[in-house]
Amino acid sequence: MLQAIGALLPISLAMALSSVPFLTTVVLLLSPKRDSTALPYLLVYVVGMFAVAAVLSFGLASLPRRARTGSSLGEVEIIIGLLLIALAIAELIRTRGRKPTTTNPMLDRVEKFGVWPAIGFALLLNVRPKALLLATAAGIAIGTARLSPSEWFACLLLYTVLSSATVSVPVIMTLVRREKMADRLVRMRDYILAKSGVITFVVLLMVGVTIFGAGLTNL
Repeated sequence: MLQAIGALLPISLAMALSSVPFLTTVVLLLSPKRDSTALPYLLVYVVGMFAVAAVLSFGLASLPRRARTGSSLGEVEIIIGLLLIALAIAELIRTRGRKPTTTNPMLDRVEKFGVWPAIGFALLLNVRPKALLLATAAGIAIGTARLSPSEWFACLLLYTVLSSATVSVPVIMTLVRREKMADRLVRMRDYILAKSGVITFVVLLMVGVTIFGAGLTNL
């Protein structure tokens, strides 16, 4: 179980530092409809994240042992690692030289979301290419370990709690201390918009190299 947790930590960090879910959360919390959208958005995002990782890990655990160990596992990890590295490089190229901004067209649409659009967007966030790659990596870490049902559930829960922290904490803090959080949310939004490219590049590169290295050891 400790080996699975160790593998999950960098993956959870990469998921938590993903800029799109965080920015969506902040914009929803700053919108006039936050009282009706923030909590459903959070619940669906967290449940969706848990469900995707659970399906992937259960599917991998159900495969024959030879298919989820040795060179087969190593090859899959190498592919995932290379794809994450490619995404990191693509993000750096896309954002290099871009002028800092305090908004973008997607966030302008998010600000007008009602309950159902917010719920739908929360679901979509869990099936983005980057999110699916990271969820697959988490599924491999959990599904290929020799875990009891309780350990399997605990690892999934840990992954979900850590990965969703940058969404759940702002929502909970805003619901509890609304007046004090408004200025902080604006500052966080502006900072992430200005630095999202660098943050995404560093995190994806780190996780991609880690998974790639793990794949090499399993060949």
